[in-house]
Amino acid sequence: MSDFESALVSAVKSEFPSSQHKCCFFHFCQAIYRQMQTLGLQQYYGSDETFRLLCRKIMALALMPLDKVLNGLEGIKNSAQNLFNSEMSKLLEYFEKNWLSNIELWNLFGFDSRANNACEGYHNRVSSRLHRRHPNIWQLINFMKMEEKRVENIRFQWSAGASRIKNKRTVALQKRIDTLYKRYSDYLINASDLLHGLSFIVAKKNDLRKRNYINISQ
Repeated sequence: MSDFESALVSAVKSEFPSSQHKCCFFHFCQAIYRQMQTLGLQQYYGSDETFRLLCRKIMALALMPLDKVLNGLEGIKNSAQNLFNSEMSKLLEYFEKNWLSNIELWNLFGFDSRANNACEGYHNRVSSRLHRRHPNIWQLINFMKMEEKRVENIRFQWSAGASRIKNKRTVALQKRIDTLYKRYSDYLINASDLLHGLSFIVAKKNDLRKRNYINISQ
């Protein structure tokens, strides 16, 4: 799990060809939202519920079954043509040009981990403990010694039956996703209904500016 940094994506593909590389749901949503800002569409996103729903459906395509992504996009395009053709056309053109060639990279259907929070959280931990971008060798060695002790303590806790405390919001959101998937697999809702339901999992405007906006990666 990583962000969409092109050099990293290429390196993983080249050096670990048998690995299953997925990219972060947050970075996917944020990239789309930033493109909306570039196109001057954020005012529509903030004020028009129908327009906002269509944008969130684009983001929610990442949570759809892989074989339903293109059909879902066609449904969004049809709705946009009827309601917001001029406003949405450039955003849809951007999405088709930049995201349809690598759907498997950002499609996270069936994955419990959807964000690289753990990696970025550890980077933040390292930065906060070292207090500088370029520590000297002795500072780095001392940090690594402290980390070794910390990891050893965590290992003992886990071996004694301790479990990671999950964020309540994370648990609630995952339950909503699981419920939608179960209803879909039981043929109680169709793919269009599933996409509509998943669109409400996507964060609100203000949340998209934050790194830990939805935290459904646990």
